[in-house]
Amino acid sequence: MKAKLAADAAAEAEQTKLAAQARAASWKQQAAAAKAKAAQEMADAEAEAKEKAAELEAARVANQKKHDAALAAQTEAFRLASLAAVAAHAAAEEARKAKEAEQIAEHKRQMAERRS
Repeated sequence: MKAKLAADAAAEAEQTKLAAQARAASWKQQAAAAKAKAAQEMADAEAEAKEKAAELEAARVANQKKHDAALAAQTEAFRLASLAAVAAHAAAEEARKAKEAEQIAEHKRQMAERRS
């Protein structure tokens, strides 16, 4: 009877051991699957971050080009405005000189009329 109890206890211990080994193998498999899933999620997150960084860089480059174009247009507009101001000043100076010459000529004519 003791031998049967010992054999039953040994069989039960063996069953418990096998069940524990099966649970351990299952947990190991689940851990490996979780690790693989985490690695894939990290890779996906890194790829998404790289894609977002590339989009941001492209937007930055596009904005820089727009800024440079606007700055060039503003510079050209200022240059043209400066040229126009110089031309207007020169025209005003010419008009002043012409009016002055006309006044001198009128004065000379009046002086000539008084003398005659």
